[in-house]
Amino acid sequence: MIMDIELNTYLRNTAIRYTKIKERLKTQEVIRVGILVIDDKVFPYHSVIEELAKDSRFCVYIFVVPMITKSLEWISETMQRTFLNLKEKYANVFCVYDFDKKEYYEISHLMDIALFCNVYDVGVHPYYRVVNLSQKVLCVYVPYGFTGMLNYDFKGIILCLEYALFWRIYVENQKGLQATLQNPNINPNNVVAVGYTKMDTITRYHKIPSKRKKVIISPHHTMTDWKELQLSNFLTYSEFFLELPKLYPQIDFIFRPHPLVFEVLDKNPSLWNDTKENYLKKIEAIPNMSYHNADDYLDLFVQSDALIHDCGSYIAEYLYTDNPVCYMLRKDTYQHTFSSYGFEVLSHLYLAFCKENILAFIDEVVIGGKDTLCAKRINFAKEHIRFNLSSAGAALVENLKEEIFGERGGGINLPL
Repeated sequence: MIMDIELNTYLRNTAIRYTKIKERLKTQEVIRVGILVIDDKVFPYHSVIEELAKDSRFCVYIFVVPMITKSLEWISETMQRTFLNLKEKYANVFCVYDFDKKEYYEISHLMDIALFCNVYDVGVHPYYRVVNLSQKVLCVYVPYGFTGMLNYDFKGIILCLEYALFWRIYVENQKGLQATLQNPNINPNNVVAVGYTKMDTITRYHKIPSKRKKVIISPHHTMTDWKELQLSNFLTYSEFFLELPKLYPQIDFIFRPHPLVFEVLDKNPSLWNDTKENYLKKIEAIPNMSYHNADDYLDLFVQSDALIHDCGSYIAEYLYTDNPVCYMLRKDTYQHTFSSYGFEVLSHLYLAFCKENILAFIDEVVIGGKDTLCAKRINFAKEHIRFNLSSAGAALVENLKEEIFGERGGGINLPL
């Protein structure tokens, strides 16, 4: 166990193992890249897979892994959906859990490099944890949200042991790099800013002209007692969200909650005097409102005209569009929820502390067209958010090749 060994020695031994693995891979005919994914709705590797497919030295395998802290119903639904969705796109997709035998499959011998979508070791079986796989393969992580905007990013993620065990962490920009290096156990050479791979493909979608405005509503899942992360306003506004389409029949509203919203409510029924099934039936009965839970939401972003939300990753992701944002804040928690970087980004969004603020956003910005933050927001996004737009995956793979084969590509913007 790690706790029985002096940490610096453990990290040094891990680095030595990584060096030996890397040396072996230099002469290996085919390098097997395994991607461990829990939910395809937070899958940041599409563009990376495309780039790896261009080089015959790499073979990609995707392993669908269960999150063991969730309900069996959630695990089953999420694994099946993720497997089927990814199987439609890629050849080598496998589930690592046999529901009939109740058996987990050990997969470390099937890969040389492991790309992680999840950083929480406690949420998965020991076979799929960074702590264990880092002893056998090169472990790589791409964050599923922009790094360092929330104070939780530091206490809940960056300062954890798992982060120090990754061979490479590919972050989205210099701010993310600086935030990651606040973990004193991370070697600065192990963190590389390549851009935000999850949004690489957004430029492939094109907005279809429409006379009707489309507004997305996306509440977060942190409705229980998360001491370090309290974002969600869903319990406050759940009925209000259903009233908006009636107040604005000329607008189409799309309800896209965080994937864990209904899972949290199912586990904590006392929080809410409604059910998922009943709430979705109410949405279905509203002519100008729909429910969106597809894995790919980039086209939804492009086709929309505005976003009302309190999620974490969407704070930066929606800035890949030029559309206005209304961010819902909780008066009792927001001051200690966001970092200085987070508040810098929020200063380019319209903020809502109550229903009246949300209504004003719709009336003045969405309908009235008085987007006073427009130029400021777009300029900020271009300068600070959309780094390596459409080529983050290419930059990641280029760095991977340089580290393993000593090859230096050209044309990709990597910061010094």
